[in-house]
Amino acid sequence: MGRASRDPYGVSAAPKPGGVSGRRKNRPRSERGGGGAPAEDPYAPASVSGGATVLAPPDHFSPPPPYSPSVSRASHKLDSILHSHLLALPAPATVLDLGAAPGGWSDCIGHYLSCWPGGAPPEKPLVVAVDLLRHPVPPALHQFETHQLGPETAARLPGILARQSGPLYAQLTHDFLTLDLALLPKPDLLLSDIAPSTTGMSSLDTDNQNQMALRVLALAEASLKRGGSAVVKIYNAGDRALLEEIGEVAGRVFRRVKRVKPRGSRGESREMFLLGLGRR
Repeated sequence: MGRASRDPYGVSAAPKPGGVSGRRKNRPRSERGGGGAPAEDPYAPASVSGGATVLAPPDHFSPPPPYSPSVSRASHKLDSILHSHLLALPAPATVLDLGAAPGGWSDCIGHYLSCWPGGAPPEKPLVVAVDLLRHPVPPALHQFETHQLGPETAARLPGILARQSGPLYAQLTHDFLTLDLALLPKPDLLLSDIAPSTTGMSSLDTDNQNQMALRVLALAEASLKRGGSAVVKIYNAGDRALLEEIGEVAGRVFRRVKRVKPRGSRGESREMFLLGLGRR
């Protein structure tokens, strides 16, 4: 995950994968979003500004204040997405971070959840980080009650959540593909910077990454709260049919889907992120 500090944080345009909507000029007003959502839906898009959907759940703030990553270069990617797309969360918020090691994204979202008016996180925000590797507690989560659980102790998580009295960070050293979903709380936001082990064969590694993204989207469909959002790493290359399937699945799960290339992701990299807004 870590890169040398001299690496540029370039942004470049790339062809849009089939089935994944991006920003297009001169679209009919009916396709632009921002209206027509049920009044009872707390995540209904309030407006569209500069191509970014401004979500308006109650008791939220956006955008977050400036963030100085201290864990990994990958933190810049999520920070850029949170700012550029004005992603808002309800209070309290539950976040599920897949492929969390070494903790950069958890650190960024911990900063985001901690910077509420008045300085203290409201009610009981929760960050659940899942990775095969155990890693130190990110600095922004030091104020959170912390539990580090392995495969043998993961079943303790529901009991820990039942006793939650304040901000809580739970780190699960576990393969998310074999993790019992019944143990996890339903998240408002699912984050996935997860990547499978590489083989050294570019085309195979690309398709393996996109297969992993499909599995993450299946988890989002099964676990996200209604109106929730997801940020999922994909590669904008490889099997076109696979990319089209990703777009179709994302369109079924979310009301709005964007393909973004955030600051912190190299311009020449195939890496992009799928931003799903408004779990159906």
